[in-house]
Amino acid sequence: MLRYAFGATLIMAVVQAFGGELAYIVPLLALTFLTPGTKVPTFSRALVFILVVAVTTGAGFIFTKYFYSYTWFFLPVLGLILFTIFYTTRMGMATKLFLLISFLAMPVPMSGISPTVWAYALNQTLVAGAFFTILMVLTVFAIFPDRISGVKKTGATPKQGKAMSAPADRFSRALEVFLVTFPVVLAFTFFQWSNALLILIYIVVLAMLPSGKKAGIAKVLGNILGGVATIIFYRLIVIVPSFTFFLLLYLGTALLFAGKIFSENPRSPLYKTAFSTLTLIIGEAALGGGEAGAAVGIRILQVFAAVVYVVLAFAFLDALRTRKKHLLSSIIKKS
Repeated sequence: MLRYAFGATLIMAVVQAFGGELAYIVPLLALTFLTPGTKVPTFSRALVFILVVAVTTGAGFIFTKYFYSYTWFFLPVLGLILFTIFYTTRMGMATKLFLLISFLAMPVPMSGISPTVWAYALNQTLVAGAFFTILMVLTVFAIFPDRISGVKKTGATPKQGKAMSAPADRFSRALEVFLVTFPVVLAFTFFQWSNALLILIYIVVLAMLPSGKKAGIAKVLGNILGGVATIIFYRLIVIVPSFTFFLLLYLGTALLFAGKIFSENPRSPLYKTAFSTLTLIIGEAALGGGEAGAAVGIRILQVFAAVVYVVLAFAFLDALRTRKKHLLSSIIKKS
């Protein structure tokens, strides 16, 4: 709990101090290293993680620079890259999310910025973000090491890993995530909704998480709770516009949510989603100043819309799969 709360706060402090394009996503991605069941990354794994992010975001920059103008070549290749990231098991969740953000955000430059300049700035931010994330995570693991041997056995990660180890299952899951996310990617690319890029990022992050009826309800309820907490948080930092107060309030909020996240309560995923929502929106509002801060309410509605879209999209795919099974079974019975 302490590692989760202090780690999230330390990473938020570094990001807010140095800023950068899309830097507000770094605290959100860093939370994947601190959730229940995670282990301290070894030096070799940390180095590989940074190198992978550096090389692939560099490739994303080159890909955007030279092929962005060729839309009907760029988009199919982008789709293939995204599907490969969804399918592979050779990368951890954090690495996948960094890569996805890189390739998804590059085709949607901020208004007034050329795609090449935007892709370069994004490349630099993500590489620096990966480095600082690993540095901060190693620091908090050193300050708050695991002291209970049973900690590594918590959570359902091993079961999920076994369930999704078969290539056919991984392909099916990757295809579902692709079908949910790629239409949104196309919409953002064609309409250049750069001001709502946070929503694209959040849709992809949610789509990567386990799906299902219970998971969908947890996502919706978690984001409602996160939205309420975000409004209260933002009102308090408006009343007391101090960086020190911001960090202390964030730390207190993180400790409050960590107590729920690391509990045996079956609703702990709900609190995890809520804190992720708060981290994402508040991080963007604090970095964006008054303009972004004034749009906090709109951002909460947009994030909620993203959650509803992901839940309904997966429910629709589940319904199609069920209908297909019924049709096949009826055909077999008739034959």
